[in-house]
This record gives sequence, C-alpha cells and structure tokens, in this order.
Amino acid sequence: ECILEGSLEVGTPGAGAATVVVGRVVQFHLHSSVYREGHVDPKALDPLARLAGFSYARLGQIFDIPRKKG
Repeated sequence: ECILEGSLEVGTPGAGAATVVVGRVVQFHLHSSVYREGHVDPKALDPLARLAGFSYARLGQIFDIPRKKG
C-alpha cells in the first residue's frame, strides 16, 4: 500500500512521454516463505518488474557488497 508523494511528466507528449511516480510505502504483505531472518529473500520472492509497453523483467545476478562498519 502506497501514498502518492508526487509525479512528474517527462519527455515530449506524443513522442515517448512518461510519468515518473513517487510513492511512500505504508503497508506491504508477503508470504512467510519469502521472509527469512528479518529480511525479504529476493531469490524466494522472484520479483517481476513492469517495464514499458509489453516488456517485463526478472532479477538477474544477485550479489552482496559488505557495508563498512563505523
């Protein structure tokens, strides 16, 4: 569940214009099978992203970058 924070029209109308939408997540629901050790497991979630037109995408390579402490 999101609250609309704002939107921005970009591009030229009729020539590839798009709307960038910014929302604030206030509630989400997920199955317990994708929630592990206090985090969402992206491999178990297997998310699907909507692109433009008829195009969609799935996650590709997943890797970690350790954060510096301090």
